[in-house]
Amino acid sequence: MLKKSQITAFIILGIIILGIAGLIIYVRQIRQLTPATPEAPRVTIEAQPLQTFVDSCLERVGENGFLTVGLPGGHVTVPDKYLETELVVIPYFYYEGQRNILTLEKVGEQLGIYIKLFLPVCLDNFNTFRAEGYDITTGQITTETIFGEKETIINLNYPLIFKRGAAELKLENFSAKIEVPFKNLYSIATQIADQQNRSNGMIDSILLDSFGKNITTLGFENNTVVFLISDDSKVKGINYQFIFATKVI
Repeated sequence: MLKKSQITAFIILGIIILGIAGLIIYVRQIRQLTPATPEAPRVTIEAQPLQTFVDSCLERVGENGFLTVGLPGGHVTVPDKYLETELVVIPYFYYEGQRNILTLEKVGEQLGIYIKLFLPVCLDNFNTFRAEGYDITTGQITTETIFGEKETIINLNYPLIFKRGAAELKLENFSAKIEVPFKNLYSIATQIADQQNRSNGMIDSILLDSFGKNITTLGFENNTVVFLISDDSKVKGINYQFIFATKVI
């Protein structure tokens, strides 16, 4: 037979077990009744609006750059030898027998100088996006220009980091296509200048007609001739022109 002390111990143990079981049930019921705390909404950053913004600025600046490069014969900076007029500085492709024609690679570098100067102006320090709560870190601008027969591609490498809340987005590569046959016009200008030098300033009208472009010649004093080459290409609604000069001894 169980002693009275043993019965009492069993009763106490049973009460403890029931208490624990009741506590577990109670906690489960509380959890079911208590609404879950909603998670903070995740902040995301869409790449497309940011990509489009930079690409559009690159295209606008690139178009302006090509208008600028075309008028002074491929130059943004002032060339060593040039004819100064009231409207524009015109480079001499030949000056008294000396050839001063830039390579296409150098023209691309000139365009890169223009983009580095004016792309930040168009982007306006990304103030439109900063006003929406973005924190933006910018890197160095580098450009590559690919000259095609009918169009020119400008590739831009510009490391950007966009942050908003816990979200982060990195963009780096951008591109713009300019509908200008710059390579073709530049090749024509080079051929004309070389012929001018070989013939001591004589203009070969047959050669000019063979190119199928609108080519205008303007005579200046001191054996200087200015050439204006254009076709049906338009940039920002303006007929694209390439201008250069030659001067013989």
